[in-house]
Parts: sequence; structure tokens; C-alpha cells
Amino acid sequence: MGYQFTGWTGACAGQGAACTQGNVRAAQASVALFVPHACAVTATASPVAGGTASCTPSAVAHGGSATCTATASAGYQFTGWSGACAGQGAACTLGHVQAAQASVALFALHAYAVTATASPVAGGMASCAPSPVAHGGSATCTATASAGYQFAGWTGACAGQGAHCILGGLTEEKASAALFAQQTTLALPEGPQAQKPLGLALQAGAGWQVAVAGMQTAASVGAALPAGVTLPHGVVRLRLEQGSQATVVLTYPQALPQGAVYYKYGKTADGPQPHWYPFPGAAISGSTVTLTLQDGGAGDDDRMENSVIVDPGGVALLAAAPAGAQAIPTLGAWALALLAGLLGLFSLGGDGAGRDAVFLREIRLKPLWSKRWKLLKEERTQARCGPGWPSSTTKRARLVAPLSARSGSSSTRSVVVQRVGVTSARP
Repeated sequence: MGYQFTGWTGACAGQGAACTQGNVRAAQASVALFVPHACAVTATASPVAGGTASCTPSAVAHGGSATCTATASAGYQFTGWSGACAGQGAACTLGHVQAAQASVALFALHAYAVTATASPVAGGMASCAPSPVAHGGSATCTATASAGYQFAGWTGACAGQGAHCILGGLTEEKASAALFAQQTTLALPEGPQAQKPLGLALQAGAGWQVAVAGMQTAASVGAALPAGVTLPHGVVRLRLEQGSQATVVLTYPQALPQGAVYYKYGKTADGPQPHWYPFPGAAISGSTVTLTLQDGGAGDDDRMENSVIVDPGGVALLAAAPAGAQAIPTLGAWALALLAGLLGLFSLGGDGAGRDAVFLREIRLKPLWSKRWKLLKEERTQARCGPGWPSSTTKRARLVAPLSARSGSSSTRSVVVQRVGVTSARP
């Protein structure tokens, strides 16, 4: 067992396993030849396009061994064997082979999972079908918003597509997230557009939820607005929860005026007490205001990083300056110091009847933007006379601007004190 007859030598040479000799007249000798039995070991693929299967060696001596290997084609996956290799993996080992062995490698088109999730979860539903999808196949993902939300887009495989997303020619697993923005409609409490709708949308993707949204009049806040500031549409009150940074879009019924500013009421980094201030995190365009709020930071009234943003504020208009109004010119710090010195000089003198009579003859101020000199004249007389003194003593002084000071800020005046003459009638 385990061998096979291969032929004869001697008298039976050329005959099969059963040798017949006739008319024998002398001694005859034959040798039967045997070799170990060779067992064929084969493997095939199903389907043929799914991959390849082979065994090495393909002919195995009795009691020997062979290894069969299954390799999937692109888009297919190996699913198992039938036959001699059943139950083994893609690399199958057959040992102590005593007979021919045959195996079939089974392949199937690769299947890819296609999934979709909703963000936030309360915002709606997202699903894909079919899933899994065979290699090269397609799937459709659908996003459906819950009440109070609107679909805002996708991230992942469906990015850039609408609420109905089609994914085709799949060669790998795909995952997408449907983003939903929380939205609500408020009524303006005052002003020319009172009772008209104000749209409020919390952009998706940051995990925030609108816990409170409402309107109130500016007067009901209980804090006076800065001079010249009005909130014609009232104040928006928001409380957001469960996030870090939030983006809120307010849509007013009409385009907002040029120069409109968003004012908020609350604490700031440099103002620990609640107050009105222009909010730099607001972008106004047309009829919309986009607010960027940071938990515990800019735009958060409670100034605490606690996953809660409290945000009262509204669109403000600033009173325009009267037509033709100009800033009042002022003296610079050095000019004021010199002027103070001049006045001190003129006030010097004795306490008795010998105090000089001082005449301030001329004061000239020159604007630094090189306009015409402006002459201001002022005369002041202080005279005190005593026994043996003349009736007056004269001092003259002039304030002039240096010729070199012909440029600079329009809000600055430069003066120089020049002592031009002193006369005295003291004995």
C-alpha cells in the first residue's frame, strides 16, 4: 500500500502487472518494479473571476504533504474552502496524503459598510442603504431634520452634497455625518419693525443646544445705554449649552443700516461689572448678523468656562455728529506746561506796594498743520503803587510758535514763551 507497479525487467519485461510466459524451455527470471504512490493535490477558484487557487507540490508521494493557497482578485474576498481544505484559511496545509486531494477556494465580491450619523443627535436622522455594498456598487445616504432644525450639510464621504447623498463606485468603507442647525423664529419687540420675525440659527457641528431664546426691549435690561447709542430692534437673549465655541446667525426682516454695530451687555475681560460694549465678534452683512461666541470668553456674559454661554445683545445705531461739526483744538502736553510756566512768571513779585505791572501783550498760537497764524490779543494789567514807586512797571512777553513746528497732529498746538522786553521803574 502506498506504492504502484511501474513495470518488469527480465522475462516479463513489457508486460503488465499480470505477466504470462509460455513454451518455457529454460529457467526464467523477472523483476517487478514499484515506486511510492504519487497523489494528485489540486485546487480551483469559485467563481473563477474571484481569485486564484493552487497547490504545491501538485503530486505528492504517498504520506507526503502539500500546501494550497487562495488569493482574492481586486474587489473580492476569500470566504473559505470546500473539499480537502474545508475549514482552513486562505493558506491550507494537507499532510500525510495517501490519495488524490481536491479543494475549491470560494470567493465573494467584497462588501463595504456605508454608515451615516446625525450631529447633534437631536437634530435629525441619517441613514445609508444598502449597507454593506459590494465592490464597485453604490449607496444613498439621506438626512432628515427634526422639528426646529434644518439640514446644514455633511462631513465625511458625503461632504458637499445635499440631504440626499449618492456614493458610487465604492472600493472601501464610507462614513458620513449629517449636520443640523438649530433654528427658531423670534418677534422683534420694538422699533419700526416691531413684531416682524427675527430668524435665529445655531450653526451645527459644535454640540451646542439653544436652551433659551427670546427678545426684550432695551429699556427692560435696566442699564442705560452709552450716550448716542440706541437699540432700535431691542435685545436678543440667548442661553446656549453643551459646547465650547458657538456661531449664531441672526436674520433681520430688512437690511441693517450702514454703520450698525452689535452691542452686548455683560462682563468683559477688562470690565468685571456688567456694562454695554460693542462686540467685536459680530459680523454684520445685509440683513444678517453672525456672532462668534466663546464659552468663558468673548461674548459669554458669565465669563466662566462651564459649557454655558449667556448672550444678551442687539443691533445698535450710533448718533451721527452734527453736520459741519469739527473737533475743538486743544493744546499739547508740552504747550500746556509752557503756558503754565508763563502764567507763573507773570505772577511773580513782592507782596507789598512794589509789585510790577505786567502787560501780556501778545499770544500767538500756530496750528501744526501750517494754516495761517491766528493772533489772539489779551491785555492784563496788575498795578500796585506804594510810597516812592512810579505808577507802573511794565513787562512784556510774547507767545509765539516756532517756525519749525509746521507738521503734526491736527489736535495739537505748540507754543514757546519768548521774553521780548522788560522795563522797570524801581529806584
